Amino acid sequence: MLQKILAAILSLCTLIVSLFTGMAPVRAKLRLAVPDDWELTVGDSRTVDAVFSETVTDRRLTWTAEPADVAAVDEWGRVTARAPGTATITAEGSGMRDSVQLRVVETPTRMQRADGRVDYQGSPAAENPVPQKFVTRFAWGDPAIPDFVTKADSAAHPSATTADGAVWQITDYGVLRTDPAAAAPRDRIMRLMGDRYFYE
Repeated sequence: MLQKILAAILSLCTLIVSLFTGMAPVRAKLRLAVPDDWELTVGDSRTVDAVFSETVTDRRLTWTAEPADVAAVDEWGRVTARAPGTATITAEGSGMRDSVQLRVVETPTRMQRADGRVDYQGSPAAENPVPQKFVTRFAWGDPAIPDFVTKADSAAHPSATTADGAVWQITDYGVLRTDPAAAAPRDRIMRLMGDRYFYE
């Protein structure tokens, strides 16, 4: 009789634990990381950081931006603001999905310095632009990359001009790409730093 009572109590405890376990929030496998009240001015770009849980092994994502006339997003998650309005940026893949809201404006509203800021000496602080890093990725085998950049003959050919008019140069610090005709000012000078960009 005692065994039946203990078995019944154990079954009841198991049922209660399973109910609460089922109600526990599931940890998100994907989260898009952007600033609070994310804002870009028309023509600006920013790459959205995708944060995965450690159990995710397939991290390939498909990116979309809606409406497309307000913002565009490329396959790497780089968002470009096109026209004033609000856009939803979404990334999904392997059963994961997350979205963030972007506000596109003509004139920045979030980069205003509050009155009364001072430097370390107590003098009024000068207005400084907010630094931002932009990343442009070139896929392996991209025809826009000259052969000498990825092959062993880089010493024999320290520079080359590609069909789009961009000049690629081997320098002491890495690869320098200049394109005075690039549509975005940030793409007119690109510095690809480090030895990892060389064949040997």
